[in-house]
Amino acid sequence: MMKGTKMKMIKLAYLISLVSAAATAQDVAIFDAQSDKFEKWVETRKLISEERENWRVGSEMLLSRIELVENEGQELTEHTRKLRDGVYDADRELLDLRKQRELLQESVVGLTLVVHEIEVRVLALLERCPPAIKERVKPLLQRIPKTRESKNSLAERFQNVIGVLNEVNKFARDITVSSEVKELTDGATAEVTAMYIGIGAGYYYNDKGNIAGYGYPGATNWIWQSDTALVQPVADAVSIYRNEKPAAYVSLPVHCE
Repeated sequence: MMKGTKMKMIKLAYLISLVSAAATAQDVAIFDAQSDKFEKWVETRKLISEERENWRVGSEMLLSRIELVENEGQELTEHTRKLRDGVYDADRELLDLRKQRELLQESVVGLTLVVHEIEVRVLALLERCPPAIKERVKPLLQRIPKTRESKNSLAERFQNVIGVLNEVNKFARDITVSSEVKELTDGATAEVTAMYIGIGAGYYYNDKGNIAGYGYPGATNWIWQSDTALVQPVADAVSIYRNEKPAAYVSLPVHCE
């Protein structure tokens, strides 16, 4: 009886050990399976965390880029506005310059008419002046055009006529004595001494004492009249002017119209 009971107990213990061994192997398998899942879960969370961080960094960079682009857009808009305003101002200035050019062109036409009128009057005046003045202003006279059109600028043309008028004005305020070659009424020429009282009267004589006369401005030219009786009076006047004789009254004719 005792022996049979002992055998049952041994069998029971053996079964328990087998069950226990089976249970332990199953737990290990379950634990291993859970451990793999946990590792995968941890790895998945890590990946999610990395992706989230990457997304955050990328989002910040994207927002910064968007802000930069918006700022650049605003700057471009402002620059475009300034350029548009600049173009408008340039167009307005160009329009003003065109108007000024038109006014200047009109002024040039008007000034051309004025200077030509002055040139014509100066040339006419010179014809009525003593020949000595023409010699003085000959270089300027050659630059005065006979027509309205000229290759010279308006400034040069005004300078020429002003130069001529200045010489005429100086001549008109002085007594001028000069040696000249005069054409006589018979076509011959003779060297004479001429004396001009301004531009209103002129006298001449020669050293031989056989030629003398006086001159005056006519309506269109300078006129000479021969008068041998003036030889001594003119010679005396010239000597007094040159301080070769003491001052004295000298009677000379003056032509008046």
